[in-house]
Amino acid sequence: MLKLDGPKDVKIGANITEATEGVDKLIDVAAILNSVDLKRPFDALLETGNQLYKNLGPSGILGAIKKLDEEASSLVRTFGISKLRAKEFTSTIAQAIPMFVSFGATVEDASLTLAEIGTSFGSNVSLGAESLASLKATSIVTGVSVKDLAGKFRDVGIGIGDVGARMLEVNNVARQSGALVSAVSTGVVNNLDKMNIYNFDGGTKGLAKMAAQASKLGINMDSVFVTIDKAFNPETAIEMAAGLQRLGVASSELLDPLRMMDLAQNDPGELQNQIVNLSKEFTVFNKQNNQFEILPGAKRRMVEIGKELGLGAGEFQKMAINAGNLDYKMKQIKFSPNIKDEDRELVATMSQIGSKGDFKGLATVMVEKKDDKGLGTGYYEEKLVSALSSKDVENLAEQQLGSQMSMEDIARNQLDELKKTASGINEIIASGKFGIASSKTSQTFYKGTLSEIDKTVRNEVPDGYKDSETYGLGVDEIAKDIKDLFSLSFDDLLTKTSKFAKDAWDKIGNFDFGMGGGEGMENTQTGKSIPSLNPNMSLDKALSEGNSNVPSATSTTPIKVDITHTFDFNNLPSNMTNEQITTILKDWAKTNITQDEAQNILKVGGGTNNGLTPNKKR
Repeated sequence: MLKLDGPKDVKIGANITEATEGVDKLIDVAAILNSVDLKRPFDALLETGNQLYKNLGPSGILGAIKKLDEEASSLVRTFGISKLRAKEFTSTIAQAIPMFVSFGATVEDASLTLAEIGTSFGSNVSLGAESLASLKATSIVTGVSVKDLAGKFRDVGIGIGDVGARMLEVNNVARQSGALVSAVSTGVVNNLDKMNIYNFDGGTKGLAKMAAQASKLGINMDSVFVTIDKAFNPETAIEMAAGLQRLGVASSELLDPLRMMDLAQNDPGELQNQIVNLSKEFTVFNKQNNQFEILPGAKRRMVEIGKELGLGAGEFQKMAINAGNLDYKMKQIKFSPNIKDEDRELVATMSQIGSKGDFKGLATVMVEKKDDKGLGTGYYEEKLVSALSSKDVENLAEQQLGSQMSMEDIARNQLDELKKTASGINEIIASGKFGIASSKTSQTFYKGTLSEIDKTVRNEVPDGYKDSETYGLGVDEIAKDIKDLFSLSFDDLLTKTSKFAKDAWDKIGNFDFGMGGGEGMENTQTGKSIPSLNPNMSLDKALSEGNSNVPSATSTTPIKVDITHTFDFNNLPSNMTNEQITTILKDWAKTNITQDEAQNILKVGGGTNNGLTPNKKR
């Protein structure tokens, strides 16, 4: 059986790393469903409890606080601003995260989106959570990056707060026409700068209609704007009109230079329509081959017309084929006052030319089968568009468009059912989790605690312990002494071992805080002093007295160590070497010795005592 693992997380910080690593996962609905076992029906409930505790328990909240601090600090570095702005970023991100996860974005996306906007603008930004979420949802729905959306709309005078609404118009135009939303959106964003040059009917919406038509007909919008640029200039407009007239074009809109200039400047979309209508004159549907073709005698003429229009090689021909195809399918839909023109165009765009049986050469579309009561069965069948009822067309349009939704709703609606369920739950979890984490109380506790630790370490630890050079040189000296020791004979090694230990102490001192003795120590190469804490002082006393017992790190007083040896000169070992005796004498150099002691030392060292008998111990 599953067990709630909450109690082990109670220790503050005990699992902060684990909590932070999992902060982006929030509630994992898939894991809960995987825990379902008919033999253990409560496993899913227990797993849900575990995940709730991990998210909303102490370690989960602490992980969320740490996450907010990391994201805010990252934004501070990105923008190169004062840490004081971190408080604003923390609040904005905490409010945005629940919105982001509600439509399937991640926790990190909130700060990344804000950073992308700043990078696009090349300046600092101050933005609310709702505008931030709307822009990210727009990016997800349209497939256009946040950076491009923010930067290119700004260049035409549209603020970030309005980007979502403008692109929602673009989205609706694309869906209404049956064009691919991502293709239309990309076409609009890439050509937004044209709004500073030409006047589009309805502004962004007019540009979107152009992009939708171009997408359906396979037209490169860059090529279309080459034609519009030519028509916009008086000199080239006159040349283009004369060239089209010479080639026998009958369109009055394209033969009048002044009219072309007016359309180019004030209604580029209509100018594109005139070119599309012109192209349809050169195509025919070949029933035998079941395809649209360019009239055999018109191919050379189309090449010349394309050159006059400034379209790239094959662009005018491709436009003609696709425009003829769409027009052919639209004519098959029964006219009815109840069917709107845009719905007819939508159905025509969705339909395909049948290739077999009764459907060959005719436009068909998939519609849902109905039962005896007129209700949908969930199964679909192929049906001629000419046989569609007004209700069929209405249902198809409704399925394509759906109800009027915000960008966030559209993004959420595009998720699969499992992710949609998880996002709905996680919106609530994230609101509680990051709401608590961003509160003034939580932020003060977290930052205040870490600040006090930092101050304690910086202020209470003596400066000598912060000097890496002193440590390094001390180690180098010890290494040199060790090398020298191992180059000695065995007897010399025994003699100098005691001295080496004392010298090592003098060079690097006691590195274990409060565990060694001595008043201070000095590096023999640098002359820098390293203080030592009093080893006999209790922790409580040290804390109560503050720094009063910590020697100054700049003290130049070398360490003084009294080493006391006790020897019984009446019973000295007979095998002592002269070097060992010399060492003893050096240690006793500050104290007078008796004649008896001297004679006894000489006896051991020289093998004779000259008749003297030791009679005193020290």
